[in-house]
Amino acid sequence: MSRIEAGSGRCSNCSPEGRPNARRKIPPCALDRNAKDGRCATCSLIRDVVGSFAPVVAAELEKVGLGGTKSALNSIIVKYRTGSFIKVCLCYDLLDCDDGRMLIPLDIFLDAEKLHTLPPPPHIAPVLCVSRNIPSRLDIPWVTNLTRTWIQQCDESHMACAVSSNPSLPTRVLDLGNPGAENGIKLKLSNDERGQYIALSYRWGANAIRGSTLLTTTSCLADHLIGIPWKDIPQTFRDAIELSWALGIRYLWIDSLCILQDDTVDWDTESASMAKVYENSFLTIAATAGLDNCAKMLTERWTQFESSEGRYTIQPSITSVPVTRRVSPGAAGHLSLSPLPLFVRYELHTAHNRFVDGDNAQQHTADSPLLTRAWSFQERLLAPRTLHFHAEEMVWECKTDMRCECGRLEDNPRSFPKRYPVRRAGASSYASSIPPSRAWLKSSLTWAMLNAEDLFHLVWIWIDLVSEYLQLKLTYEKDRLPALSGLASSFARPELGRYLAGMWEAALPEGLLFTVDYEENPRAQTPLVARLDSQSTPASHAALVDAPTWSWSSIAFDHGTVVSFAAILHAQGQSGRNWIRCKDFCLIDSRVDPMTSNPFGWTTGKQLTIRGLLGDCSELIRNLVGNRETAGQRAGISFFSDQRFEIGFEGGSHPKICYLHVGQVNGDRDSNDLTSDHPCLGLVIQRVSVASHDNTYRRLGVLVYGEHTVSCLKQLEAGEIRLV
Repeated sequence: MSRIEAGSGRCSNCSPEGRPNARRKIPPCALDRNAKDGRCATCSLIRDVVGSFAPVVAAELEKVGLGGTKSALNSIIVKYRTGSFIKVCLCYDLLDCDDGRMLIPLDIFLDAEKLHTLPPPPHIAPVLCVSRNIPSRLDIPWVTNLTRTWIQQCDESHMACAVSSNPSLPTRVLDLGNPGAENGIKLKLSNDERGQYIALSYRWGANAIRGSTLLTTTSCLADHLIGIPWKDIPQTFRDAIELSWALGIRYLWIDSLCILQDDTVDWDTESASMAKVYENSFLTIAATAGLDNCAKMLTERWTQFESSEGRYTIQPSITSVPVTRRVSPGAAGHLSLSPLPLFVRYELHTAHNRFVDGDNAQQHTADSPLLTRAWSFQERLLAPRTLHFHAEEMVWECKTDMRCECGRLEDNPRSFPKRYPVRRAGASSYASSIPPSRAWLKSSLTWAMLNAEDLFHLVWIWIDLVSEYLQLKLTYEKDRLPALSGLASSFARPELGRYLAGMWEAALPEGLLFTVDYEENPRAQTPLVARLDSQSTPASHAALVDAPTWSWSSIAFDHGTVVSFAAILHAQGQSGRNWIRCKDFCLIDSRVDPMTSNPFGWTTGKQLTIRGLLGDCSELIRNLVGNRETAGQRAGISFFSDQRFEIGFEGGSHPKICYLHVGQVNGDRDSNDLTSDHPCLGLVIQRVSVASHDNTYRRLGVLVYGEHTVSCLKQLEAGEIRLV
């Protein structure tokens, strides 16, 4: 996408001079008045754009019951930024709502494909972008041609994305037989054979939970090796098969069919090999917009807009409309645009926001539900190249680049004037702004792997990876560690040490500092009591999986639970060097062993022996949790409670509560002065029994303090504890 620089002939509403980020709200009558006789070229263009596209919008509003007298075009919002292209948004009043509004942004563009066949266009006003026209419905020829183009560009230009021409096949694959032979689909035991294959990333959905979907189990394995009837194959799988045929790839890997779903040993073994499956794939097809395996990938495209009250959502089909111009040959400042391929469509925004702006996945449950799922996280990061079937358009995401059908994601500063910060060493550490494809965590991970980044960067990249992962959803909480195990196995290297229930030995101090928030069970609750009679509480979850309290994997991700590394990432700061570990913090021993054949899954042991600076903080915690108004915050002190164990202070004796110092921000690396204004972070831990000789503790939460001296923490002493 490129832009054509501005000419002249604008009214005061449309001219950006002196207002580099101009945003004007123009009533339709004023727009028409300014456009008359060609007095304002910009208003003339916008008037014609609105006139050409208004019938399309009216039809969509009618579908959701907002047509006729229920809505009216209030104004046209025009945004113009110097050095960028014009943005137009239609503002509709929803007449049955008080102050109800719906904003519908538009793309006004010159079709890149048709423009290439014409002479270079003259300088016109306003700035117009050059984009690609995309079809409103996907079909195999369009998908295949574009995919082959992207594959060729990737093969020729991206060393980091190189895929083997003859990799080892996974344990089992679908043998698709001859192209178009629907009766030739069968499961195949690879027996160490080699060949190129495509992997499918998709959402299982409700059908899988109800047990009404196609699976391979020990009882039907023999039948699937003979053949799988086409009528039994879900629609998402069928689309992936047809695309594989079109691309000339014979083998397809789908987890539900290539892993024995009722065999625990096979499931553990194959989940541990997930990294190799995706890393060695020729291509990964992602059914990004599909709610389940019955969703079509080759279907109508749509976008989404919501009203100001969120009561109405429209999901219009992506339709490009030629703009019919009203040209007045004798008028001053007129534009002769008739020969140019000028189009208008609904703005393609949700895909770009998700893939480039890095919107939280939960904001895209409608247009890209796959990206809200935890299992898809490692599938996306491990694959050398992924073809996403998003609701709006296809998106190509490889280790080096990012592209989309309309061309907006291409690394061309003229096509995407906005530049994006990149995470190099963590979510809060930014380098200079770079092209869009470098903004995603996948690029940081790729660069770290290829460039042998130092231990510091590896630690923070892992923290960043886990931070993203913890925002995603799972159907079964027992999959919380297995769904990350493929990524962990790929990330593993000697300098990181042992893998300890979701964190690396070398990153243990930072990995201990996760915080927990319960949106439906806020920290203000007093006393901090876990509902031990509920199987969905964090306490029972930890018991169910026998997870150590010091690991984020012990937290149940339900009831609005939010687990975050925000405190430590904030402490790290933008420079990436603000965080300083306590020099006395030391892991002496770890008794953490794999529960299954997957070394990156659940563990049987959970004990860490740690030496560090400790101090009694029972009084401080009692004061913090006993005051509902402060909700765990006082005078620069914040206690982020895990809220899963009873902290009783009423009558009798109670286990001792201690503070274990982990590090501080901008402190002196050679000093243990914790009375300065530098924020300090550490764990709040409690003895598992009241016995004074018992040195075994469990985690209660994280304490962050600074700004003021905390008297009860002045006298920290070196000690050794067992953390379980």
